[in-house]
Amino acid sequence: MHDLSKPEPIRLKYADLAGIPPDGKRYETLEGSLFMSPSPTSGHQVIVGNLHWELRTFVQSRHLGKVLLSLLDVELEDFTVVEPDLIFITERNAAIIQESHVRGVPDLLVEVVSPTSRNRDLREKRNIYARVGVPHDWIVDIEERVIWELALTDGAYALASEARGDAIFRPAMFTGLELTLASLWKV
Repeated sequence: MHDLSKPEPIRLKYADLAGIPPDGKRYETLEGSLFMSPSPTSGHQVIVGNLHWELRTFVQSRHLGKVLLSLLDVELEDFTVVEPDLIFITERNAAIIQESHVRGVPDLLVEVVSPTSRNRDLREKRNIYARVGVPHDWIVDIEERVIWELALTDGAYALASEARGDAIFRPAMFTGLELTLASLWKV
């Protein structure tokens, strides 16, 4: 029997987020709960731009798919809509790209960790991404100057590669791609 003294929690979908007027903030729903993050810092955006340039150049030159840049909603499931910093979708999965957002599971999501969303980026989203089947996840930690590449194996993420400081990042999912971190961190 339903307890009438406790109201049912409101669970938000993509249509609910799409109805929020633009205000410079990032909104996501994780399993129906609304989360807001302030606009990214200029340093964050420069690093995202540097990474986008490198990854997009590599992907386009090999006709592997599309690299999309935030702010773009990714509707992973009815009650989970995220705004990762970068999204890679193979040619095979291109049908998930809609005019207004991505609807489905991309091949790679990239999060540049912000202090305001650190726990959500490193823990909550990882669990959801694994549950819905996102095959690859990159975490870029500006403070620690590290990139981790996670690959989904048997429903959980395992470390596929990592690079720290000014090393060269060689992600396992893109044979031949080499990202010099020293140039990535330049703001």
